[in-house]
Amino acid sequence: MIHLNRFIFISFIAVQYSFPSLSQQLDPQKAIDYSELEIVYKLTYQQDSTDLNDIRMEYMILLIGKNKSIFLSYNNMLWNKRYREAVERNQVQELFSSQDRPPASRFRYRIYKNYPMGKITTVDHLPGNHFRYEEYMDQFNWELTDQRKSILGLEAQKATTYYGGRVWVAWFTTDIQFREGPYKFHGLPGLILKISDIKNHYVFEIESIQKTEPPQPINFIQRHYISTERAKFLQAKKNFRDEIINRAYSGENPTQTQITAASNILPRNNPIELKAD
Repeated sequence: MIHLNRFIFISFIAVQYSFPSLSQQLDPQKAIDYSELEIVYKLTYQQDSTDLNDIRMEYMILLIGKNKSIFLSYNNMLWNKRYREAVERNQVQELFSSQDRPPASRFRYRIYKNYPMGKITTVDHLPGNHFRYEEYMDQFNWELTDQRKSILGLEAQKATTYYGGRVWVAWFTTDIQFREGPYKFHGLPGLILKISDIKNHYVFEIESIQKTEPPQPINFIQRHYISTERAKFLQAKKNFRDEIINRAYSGENPTQTQITAASNILPRNNPIELKAD
């Protein structure tokens, strides 16, 4: 678990949360599978639970291989591709100053399913450190219903589950027999086309499906990760946010940088996982 006793990261928060490092050292990548299907989901989310009008949107992508998959922000995928190309061309500064660089993402995680076998591996970031934790894939207890509707011309069936302090409602189709879905969700008898918590604070809706031709590698970035547990990482994220806010609003003579950082992170009070069950 992270304990932030000093506020040494404050001046870097905006950069660390938005963009990759300016370092020109590339972390090696390991191909753990090859994508056969690319699925884009639109994520609509309410980052501030006290502000019903604070609705955000971001596109996410699910790459499915024969045995493994990866789920991440579409913009992060573009960033990684553009950044690696810029390093190889020695044009990193040009990338960061470019007006057509990919938009920054609020979601730095990468979620690998069945890597290692039978596990979900999540890698995520807090300023200064990269983290990795694993969960068992069979943790979702789905309840199937007889309700059906059409999504993108596909017949979808309703199912529900509980995860991370939220009740989730999923619509899946057996027309596409991948037991996959957005975020960590999987295990239904077909692809999840839409899933949302019952308050609609987080809604994943399918936007497109296409075959990957030719198949592209599903890469695991090999860097130094702090191995931890899900509950400890969620607590570390909360501790980090609380520390920023407390230093800005409870400390004596906070700097403008601290106040700005706190005001930016204050509305982010509604994480997708409210708790580790």
